Amino acid sequence: MTELTTASNPAALALPVPAALPQTDAVVQLHEWAAELAAARQLAQVLASSSFLPLALREKRKGVPKDMDELTFDAAAVILAGKSVGLDPMQAVQNIFPVHGMPSMYARTMVALVIGQGHGVKRSAATDDSVTYSVRRKGEEQWQDFTWTIARAKKAGYTTNAKYQSDPIAMLGAKAAAEACRTVFPDILLGMAYSAEEIELEDMGERVPATQSQAPGQSATARLAAAAQTPQPEAAPAVEATEPLCSRAQQTALGNALKALGHTTKDEMLAVVTAWVGRDLTGSKDLTVGEAKQLTDELEAEAAERNQAAEDVVDADGVIPTVVDADADAAWLAGTN
Repeated sequence: MTELTTASNPAALALPVPAALPQTDAVVQLHEWAAELAAARQLAQVLASSSFLPLALREKRKGVPKDMDELTFDAAAVILAGKSVGLDPMQAVQNIFPVHGMPSMYARTMVALVIGQGHGVKRSAATDDSVTYSVRRKGEEQWQDFTWTIARAKKAGYTTNAKYQSDPIAMLGAKAAAEACRTVFPDILLGMAYSAEEIELEDMGERVPATQSQAPGQSATARLAAAAQTPQPEAAPAVEATEPLCSRAQQTALGNALKALGHTTKDEMLAVVTAWVGRDLTGSKDLTVGEAKQLTDELEAEAAERNQAAEDVVDADGVIPTVVDADADAAWLAGTN
């Protein structure tokens, strides 16, 4: 072919059209998954406008509702997560909810899924001080025991929750059942990394000062509680802030959040805040705007998770009320009382 004929025939320069991508099993599955997602979103839109979504799914944290789009997207994801473990849409939205970007499930739902696959789960011992769940896989003879005691719950920092005094068997039983199911039946639970009652067992990324020592696996609340029992050094002059100091309203909000987690005295609250920020303080008034907001958000999120988990374990109708003296708390932290 000469340059002249090429110039007179532009089509000769065209690149060949590539063949269509082969429809492999993986590609087909992705198309099917996308179709399922679209269908799940349609269902989620209807459910989001109904009264059938639980508070744990409707709220970002206690008292802070999600907007309609966020609620719809979360409900759609929950429906798909439920499908992966054999739950229909209504079962999924009642038993699964997202926490820190991961699907979480109630302990009783884990037990139901395991039993539904023909495996064995039984509560083999239960007192106010200790609950044991025994499990075994289908076809096996040996049972494996998983026990939660009040001493273990206290060490983990959970017994400040009033439910451990009013209904310890239900609380300890939920911990033992979830641990047993996750350990022995991971193939059934698939991506359900946490139970609602187990969220506090893992460090979910709460801020811990570099100077604060911590034991492996210890929760943020447990670390803060330990810090509250440790004698604090005499307060040094506050570090010069690179941003404005927090407002009175932020101090009040922080006091509320601390009280909700059971930190009720001036010394205890100041110790918790000092341990978190990693420097000596005379009161919460020494925190910057950003520090006060971050700590308050973390404490409120943890309190909401605790209350919701405790509520659903015992099938209660409402969150345990917490009496908060906001003015007194803020005064304690500010060093004015």
